[in-house]
Amino acid sequence: MSFVVLPAGEGVRCTSPDPRGSYMTLAMSVGFTVLLALGTTAPAVVFVATTVAASVHVAMVADPPDLSVESSAALLPALVANAVAVLLPTLLAAGLLYKTGLARTLSVEATAAVEKTLFWLVPFWVSVGIPLPLRSGSATINLAATVLTAVAVAALVTVQTRTLYREGRLVGYLAFYAAAAGVVGVLALLVLLSGGLALQREGWVVLVAGLLLPLTGTQTRVGMVGQGVLMGVFVGAMARGGGVAGLFEMVVVREQEVVFPTVLPPVIEWLGKVGDLAGGMRVRFKFLEAQKGVGVEGISVLVNDVERYRGWVAERALEEQVFAWTRAKGIVGDEYFRFGFLREGGQVLGYSEAGTWFGNGSWSQGAGYW
Repeated sequence: MSFVVLPAGEGVRCTSPDPRGSYMTLAMSVGFTVLLALGTTAPAVVFVATTVAASVHVAMVADPPDLSVESSAALLPALVANAVAVLLPTLLAAGLLYKTGLARTLSVEATAAVEKTLFWLVPFWVSVGIPLPLRSGSATINLAATVLTAVAVAALVTVQTRTLYREGRLVGYLAFYAAAAGVVGVLALLVLLSGGLALQREGWVVLVAGLLLPLTGTQTRVGMVGQGVLMGVFVGAMARGGGVAGLFEMVVVREQEVVFPTVLPPVIEWLGKVGDLAGGMRVRFKFLEAQKGVGVEGISVLVNDVERYRGWVAERALEEQVFAWTRAKGIVGDEYFRFGFLREGGQVLGYSEAGTWFGNGSWSQGAGYW
């Protein structure tokens, strides 16, 4: 495989914008839910439709997972399958929350449809993307966001507690949160005893938002805004969790032993004096059959931390695969190779330590290498 990189300014440009950056899909999703909220008085219809639209939007457009597929034609089916896997647990959890008090907030008169749209639906869509900037922000930005979030949550809890007290429903909520505290305490104890459990960031977001959402079950503007924000954060975090498997991974993350490919001593050859590659060198790698029970679907090879080879066991047995890398004449720098197994779905189990092909043609020695 060969390619030529053309410098900028030679008429090479991408004319098709990324639809994820054009905001057209977001506008379509928001517009659909706004029209639905203005045109119907059934709170369950608005709630379910908004949850589905936001979950699918995040899973397929705004923040899709890094799927590894064998061809571009298989990408769309993989995205659809992931969106469905995300949507089912999201709807189940959202339905339980809806029955615990969210329905009361959305059960407003038909004349309040505009108010419901402004104070519930708009905050919902704004908060769907809240976790995104926190992924790559600096420590200062993350600290400021954490402080602002804590202040906002404290203010919401204070206002809603006062509202529930005036409505005479505070005692029931105190009993609910006492039971919830007991459940969370048991889960925390299991985490401590297991030694291999961990709650990832999306898991914390889902847990906190899920616990705060029942508190917003009031027909006030503060309750609407708070519920819209928390519900948007909840749905967004669930969608980024990755479906049923992702939900379990958010709660249970166990350290697994990573198995690396066994690389046979490479064959290094000079390319002779004739041809386009005259004076260059080529190195060939072969591999041993993987151990039984590892669940290997293929092998991946990195050259200088860039994937240059991906071979599938279904197409050719691992011990029959050969990876060759050519070095043109005049290149004397060292090059680094790392090897890793592929599991189902094309995900890499992990890459080995780097083996070095030195500029003089010799190969490094070490664990797993010759």
